[in-house]
Amino acid sequence: MKWGNTSSSSQLSAISSTPVNNEFINSPLFFAQLTLIILHILVGQFTKNLRFEPPHDEW
Repeated sequence: MKWGNTSSSSQLSAISSTPVNNEFINSPLFFAQLTLIILHILVGQFTKNLRFEPPHDEW
């Protein structure tokens, strides 16, 4: 019976910690950071295609 109690308590703690993650994902700050990261990656790819720099392995 002790083993069953410990497993159920660990499940309860895992369930109670999930709403914090959902709140963080649904927050507008998270979406703002995500869009900034995506824009940064897109701009980096775009400028990399424009520039034609030599590879930096030859330094």
